[in-house]
Amino acid sequence: MAIEEQQVSYPCPTCNESFPISLFQLLEGGVIVCPRCRTNNAAAEIEAIERSLQNLGKSILNLKKCLNASGRMNQG
Repeated sequence: MAIEEQQVSYPCPTCNESFPISLFQLLEGGVIVCPRCRTNNAAAEIEAIERSLQNLGKSILNLKKCLNASGRMNQG
């Protein structure tokens, strides 16, 4: 059995009910729906994506600053 097929107990953040999900589902970052209260983690996934995009933007700006500073040092 592949590691992705293994199941873990996932706690619902709303009703605290735990239910089994596969590691594949966790690794792929899909939407997880609680079978009891039907709460899903779609909003959390969107927030995580937004944070990642903001961090990427900051990293690109920092890289640009470093490259610009490096270019000025080499020219002067």
